[in-house]
Amino acid sequence: MLLGCNVYISEGRNLAILQKLKEVAQAQQRAACLQTFSDEPYNRTSFTLAARLPGQLANAAVSLAREALQLVHLGEHTASHPRVGTVDHISCHPFSSEAPLAAADETAQLIGEQLGQSPGLPVFLYGTAHSHARQLPRLRRELGYFAGGKTGTTAAGRDPAAGADWAGIASAGEWSGWGSSVAGSLKIAPDYGPDQARPNHGVSLVGSGLWVTNFNVLLLTQELRRAQQISTLLSERGGGLLGVQAMALPHQDGIEVACNLVNSGQKHPDPDEVKARVRQLATEQSIPVGNCYRIGKSLQELIEEANAQLPEES
Repeated sequence: MLLGCNVYISEGRNLAILQKLKEVAQAQQRAACLQTFSDEPYNRTSFTLAARLPGQLANAAVSLAREALQLVHLGEHTASHPRVGTVDHISCHPFSSEAPLAAADETAQLIGEQLGQSPGLPVFLYGTAHSHARQLPRLRRELGYFAGGKTGTTAAGRDPAAGADWAGIASAGEWSGWGSSVAGSLKIAPDYGPDQARPNHGVSLVGSGLWVTNFNVLLLTQELRRAQQISTLLSERGGGLLGVQAMALPHQDGIEVACNLVNSGQKHPDPDEVKARVRQLATEQSIPVGNCYRIGKSLQELIEEANAQLPEES
């Protein structure tokens, strides 16, 4: 059996902190750190970990998360990418056909339980790890994920209570510090930990599901509203491609259409199809398209590297 998880930390600029986090991730017993990916404009870094058993992967993820809680202070955080916590998000996935989704659920629940014991850190479950299969986009919206920008407004004028997903929703400008919409007492009860969030840590979201590919397309424009229109039309929620969640975020040299390509178990969205659709929509608005890229390695590459690093369980 082979399991993996992505740990998303709200830090992508402080090289000394990132080096310490990498050292912790690489020092875990019976788990492997397969890759790290830092995005300076988003001030965000992902660590991809793998292990054979749920307990092994949970221990590695929690060790990394607790180190981040010691080193990173959300109140000092500024970025163009939204977030609700220092350890913003941990997603758990089966990495092999022998690993059932239930094993990823167990991993997420173990992480949530252990991480919720950290002082002042509320933890929320989502996906199949949650008793009602709560979806990540809705949970994020309920916690004010999209309402923390300098303007304090929701882009595209959409109703925050309507349950819309990523489609085109982002505040103009940057998220600075801990947004007022999520500070202090929480509107919904966490699955683990206290019902109040500390400004320096925020909350953590932990969940499970099939592998999600992150694929981004840069639009060479500074017109956020037009980029939001493209991300809305691209996404499944906006009537676009199945399995695609997208939002428009300011990035270096333009605005990036940041996509989650969600594997439904029957069909995984094709990055080439996403790229072609963005190009079509951008051409209609006379917006040039820049770099298109998948974040990190493919799932098959990660599986091969994990099998090379991790011994088989006896």
